[in-house]
Amino acid sequence: MSAAVADRKLIRAIAYAVKAEVMKKCIFEALSQLGFEVNVKTLQIFAGGAKKGLDVGLTIDAVKLSEKLDVIILVSGDGDYIRWLNTYRTPRAV
Repeated sequence: MSAAVADRKLIRAIAYAVKAEVMKKCIFEALSQLGFEVNVKTLQIFAGGAKKGLDVGLTIDAVKLSEKLDVIILVSGDGDYIRWLNTYRTPRAV
């Protein structure tokens, strides 16, 4: 986390995770010990096999916080966030 923060003041560090059967409780405890607020959701599996986790919650939090912060660091393997990132990655007039 210190490399990502660099010389900035860290306001909040939030880790969003989907609780799955293979994940151990110690992963969430380790994130907490590193200074993250841990937001854990249960994986929902819908008819037809669609899997949903926490995309909406993370996006809502990021939009709400983006007006107050100069930097948001998002680490994800989910391509669903590309459109949001393209919207918020350039400076905007308030």
